[in-house]
Amino acid sequence: SQYPRLAGQYHDYIARALHEYKSGERKNAIMAGMAAPLSEAEIDALARYFSSMPGKLDDLSKHEQGN
Repeated sequence: SQYPRLAGQYHDYIARALHEYKSGERKNAIMAGMAAPLSEAEIDALARYFSSMPGKLDDLSKHEQGN
């Protein structure tokens, strides 16, 4: 898929990515344009919203030796 799966993604990851798009540290014209006008409160709200959704992220518990 060409679109990222944000549902269930970690809050800190989403917030950091939005800050990096906003600052230009991450290069993507579409995301830079969307992130540029966001306030700190809006970035936090978006990160909280997407991180609260059910997602398909995995943790290491299923990959530990013996499981």
